[in-house]
Amino acid sequence: MGKDHVYNIGSTALTNCAASDIKDLPHDVSWLMNALMLGVGVGFTPTHDGLSGLNKPGHWYGGPNKYIIDDSREGWIEALRLLLRSYEVNSSNVVVFDYSLIRPKGPPIRGVGGKASGAGPLTNMLEKVRTILDQACTDKVN
Repeated sequence: MGKDHVYNIGSTALTNCAASDIKDLPHDVSWLMNALMLGVGVGFTPTHDGLSGLNKPGHWYGGPNKYIIDDSREGWIEALRLLLRSYEVNSSNVVVFDYSLIRPKGPPIRGVGGKASGAGPLTNMLEKVRTILDQACTDKVN
């Protein structure tokens, strides 16, 4: 446990497994993503309550909110959290993402090791989540 890496990112990476009830969709799913990115095996209990407060965001009050995604685990998690928050009933604007700070595919990752995946997997995940949430909002209206 004396590794610099653990001191820098916290002890979550030492956890073998975790579980969560999904009650606050943006908060809980962001927590799950963080744990998964740190190598923790995660289980969760989905509830219908987590989807009951969804509202498809519009382009009110000056257009979409732009988020420049940082090239870090935290930046990727924040992008997902912001996307999920944009579907809450009191939210009004669509969130759009700028992936320009994310390093290209291939360079080594300092800290956890491995190679950078580039923005492709994140883009794919965020757009799939958006599609699922749009469908959930459409189903709720019908």
